[in-house]
Amino acid sequence: MSKSSTNIVLVGSGSGGFLVYKELAAKLADSDIQLIVIDPRKFYVHLPSTLRMVVTPEGGLENKSIMDHPTNIGSGNTRFVYGKVTSIVDNQSRGGQVTLDNGETIDFSILILATGSSWSGPIAFGNDKDEVLQSVNSWRTRFNEAEDIVLVGGGAVGLGKPNLPLFFPRLYSLTYLNHRIVWRNQGCLACESLAILSLA
Repeated sequence: MSKSSTNIVLVGSGSGGFLVYKELAAKLADSDIQLIVIDPRKFYVHLPSTLRMVVTPEGGLENKSIMDHPTNIGSGNTRFVYGKVTSIVDNQSRGGQVTLDNGETIDFSILILATGSSWSGPIAFGNDKDEVLQSVNSWRTRFNEAEDIVLVGGGAVGLGKPNLPLFFPRLYSLTYLNHRIVWRNQGCLACESLAILSLA
C-alpha cells in the first residue's frame, strides 16, 4: 500500500494524461508532493496514426506509433505504477484510495482520471506490446485479403482512413449520410444529402 496525505494520483498516461503528467511533474519538482501515474501499458500509442498502421506496413508506423516509455520516466517525486485500476473509494475531502488488479492499494489526496476511450475493431489495442503488434499484423492481413471494404460514416475516422482507397482502390467504398461530403481522389467530388461513393 502506498500512503501519503500528499499523493496526487493520475490514472491514464495516453495523449491527455501524459500532458497532465508533464505539466504537474515540472510544477511539483521542488515540492514534497508525490505524483503517482497509473497505467496498464508500459508504452504509448499514438492513435491517429494507427488508422494507417493497421492497413499497411508501408512506412513502418508500428515503430513510430507505439513508443516505449522512457527508462527515466517517474524519477524524483514522480512514480509510474503499471496496472489497471479496478475500484476507487472516494472519501470526499479526505481523499480516497484506488485498488489495482494486482491487489495493491494507493491512497490519494487528489485523483485525476485521464483514462481515454475504449475502441473496438482494428484499433482495439490491448496492454501487451507483443499482442498489439500481433493484432496489427492480423488486421493488415484481413485488409489485404478482403474482397470488399466498406466504411459507413464520413466523419473524422471515416475520412481519416485515406489509406484504404490509396492501397485498395478497387475494393473501397464509402457510405455517408449528411448534408455535404468532400472527397479527393484524382480531383474533388462533392456530394449532397445521401452520398454513396464507390471508388471501385
